[in-house]
Amino acid sequence: MAVHSQRLRSSSDSPFPAEPHHDAPAPRPPNPRGIHECAKRAVSHAATVALLLLTLAVGYVAARQQAPEAPGMPRWTPVMVRALAAAGNVDDVVLVEGRFGLDTLPAGSKEVVFYRLTIPPGETLTALAGPSCGCPGWPVSGGVGAEAVQSGRYRLSFAAPIQVQRRGVATLEAIPAHVEVVLGPGDAAIYPEYTADAAISVVGDDPVQLVGVAIVGMESSGAPAPKLPPTVRGEELSRSTAADWEKLGTGAVAVTIRHVTLPAGTQIAPYEPIGLEAMRVERGKIMR
Repeated sequence: MAVHSQRLRSSSDSPFPAEPHHDAPAPRPPNPRGIHECAKRAVSHAATVALLLLTLAVGYVAARQQAPEAPGMPRWTPVMVRALAAAGNVDDVVLVEGRFGLDTLPAGSKEVVFYRLTIPPGETLTALAGPSCGCPGWPVSGGVGAEAVQSGRYRLSFAAPIQVQRRGVATLEAIPAHVEVVLGPGDAAIYPEYTADAAISVVGDDPVQLVGVAIVGMESSGAPAPKLPPTVRGEELSRSTAADWEKLGTGAVAVTIRHVTLPAGTQIAPYEPIGLEAMRVERGKIMR
């Protein structure tokens, strides 16, 4: 497999504690050309691999016109996923897919945070976790984001309207502000106003694990972002820089988080990416 992509960088100074990750390849020295280096990299898979894949594409309509879908693919599918699917029996599950108009994005410089959160039973949160992932503070112009539940159930009341994607249901469910909703495994929430106040609590005796993405402004309002309670475990999976975002241009943003499983021996040829990509190896090993 050869990769030709822009990748969100991993953060080494995040306040989220790092988790042991024995299946991923050892870190390599920093690339002197930065994340925009586009050299082709040979990749083969030595074992069955499970990935969490985040993709962002600015100019959603143009991207669809540039890369038409194959029959039976109603959603916009990132080029990397289609390249993988063409290579063999790849299991691709969309965890959450959202589209944010230009008018809903924060003004000025922006940063993308890709994270995982584990909330134990009995714990409550008063805000979403993205601004606690190392951002400078509550963005002046707000932010947008999405979260997908991997396990457990939690109750959410948000001080702004949100959209909910139920597992296996194509249509979005509109939830008004301050209306309580319960989300379970396979459900997802899309937040057009990410930094609004929230009331989040776990339902039942099992912890909640979710993955999320936040697109937030870099300008600080001067008010510190709320800290995560010590019993809540957060992990920053990747983070972009303002320079990454500036290279994407302007327009609506399509955001997807997917869980992709690759059979042993999968290989793909070089491809031309659209937008930004971040890949987290959950299980197995890849050789690049």
